[in-house]
Amino acid sequence: MKVVTYKRLSKEDRTRNQHGFDSQELDIQDYLKDVPNHEIVGEFQEFVSGAADHKPELEKAMELCRELGATLVVAKLCRLSRRVFQICMYMESSVEFKVSTLPSANNFQLHLYAALAEEERQTIRKRVKRGLEAAKAKGVKLGAASEKYQTTYQRNKEAGLHKQSKVRTQQNPELINRVKQMHSDSNGSMTQTEMAARLNAEGYKTSRGNKVVQGTVSAIIKKYC
Repeated sequence: MKVVTYKRLSKEDRTRNQHGFDSQELDIQDYLKDVPNHEIVGEFQEFVSGAADHKPELEKAMELCRELGATLVVAKLCRLSRRVFQICMYMESSVEFKVSTLPSANNFQLHLYAALAEEERQTIRKRVKRGLEAAKAKGVKLGAASEKYQTTYQRNKEAGLHKQSKVRTQQNPELINRVKQMHSDSNGSMTQTEMAARLNAEGYKTSRGNKVVQGTVSAIIKKYC
């Protein structure tokens, strides 16, 4: 049995610790150890959303399967797609699929599993939506308006852990000093927009190398002046 493996993650881990790929590889190898005389003739992996219409590495893997008469093995059905019509399209191709966590399922059965999984996801979404609507009707504050969110946000902000806090504390020191000087010298006669324009004219950039905008000036003044 010739085998082509395919692994997918939606987003790349910036720490480069791609444990999701490792987990999928373990599932695939656990399945293959019970497949006698198998030969892995291709391995593909990529970072792409499960709902994406175009998955370049998956398409390459399927093409290799057609060329060599190989079976495509994935760890879970959702690694192919999270959209049932896409899975149907794949299943209707000439490629044979095997899912490590559903080892005995054939293409037709995988099609049914996909339909049931999508129906379950739709049901969960509806249930969550109804629950949120009921909570809002009772006056419960949700999301950013909730007391818990505001408490956590303020704590993280004071600790410099919030994303916006990090941006502000990582500003270019030279830029900070220049803004402080301009703010002091102008004695409030220069608007923040005018200050931003002056800073750009003088060649100042943010710590990320971006153009200085009014919000940049405002953040520095609030924090340092």
